[in-house]
Amino acid sequence: IYFLDHSYTDHSLKWQMLKGIDSQNALALRGAAKDLGLIPHIALVELHECWSTDEQEQYWDEDYDDTGEYSAINKSDLEELLDSSTTFSYWLDENNQKLPYANLSNQKSETCWTKTTDDCSPAKTEHEGWMGNYGNTVDYWYRRAAVILWREDDQGTMNFLLNYTDAIEALVKLTKSR
Repeated sequence: IYFLDHSYTDHSLKWQMLKGIDSQNALALRGAAKDLGLIPHIALVELHECWSTDEQEQYWDEDYDDTGEYSAINKSDLEELLDSSTTFSYWLDENNQKLPYANLSNQKSETCWTKTTDDCSPAKTEHEGWMGNYGNTVDYWYRRAAVILWREDDQGTMNFLLNYTDAIEALVKLTKSR
């Protein structure tokens, strides 16, 4: 899995519409994939991080907007990463055809990038102040895109993981044809 540098929407996520260096990197990966027997895909990615923070009095005056919503916090005030998740959705094949794949989570060891998430602006931020036994956390959601590659030999396994119903139908069809 290779994270692209920019954020995309369902409409703008197409191989030929990728921005700047994303286009060069994604097309290079897609070309190399064919030579290596890999199947290339692109997908939207949502990264979520929940951090504990040490709320200071100054935030009440400076960082809440007129509606009382929390607007920003210095990342230097973050204490501990409590939870994180990465979800892939809106999948496209190498021909920009939308695939009926389910959302997928991944292991960080399967991921690489040239621009870290810390260098990206969050799409959404929420602050939860102290609520008795919990709270004083900041949640960040980042939206990016990724190129996802897997071996042609793993297509059946990936179909079961990402589109179980179609995979079962294909398996039944295969068994009936023999």
